[in-house]
Amino acid sequence: MSSCESALVDALTRPIQGPVSEPVLTWVVTGAWPRPAIPFDTAYAQPAWSDPLGL
Repeated sequence: MSSCESALVDALTRPIQGPVSEPVLTWVVTGAWPRPAIPFDTAYAQPAWSDPLGL
């Protein structure tokens, strides 16, 4: 299990300690992470994982 998967499992199984942000709720429900919510998306043209060569 990747760290992302384990973090998701942890987030879904632990008690919610406050309001869940809308992008997170949207991602959990639809599986689609809104791109503007990715912090480094504004710093780079594409998210790092979208380029298999890492260029």
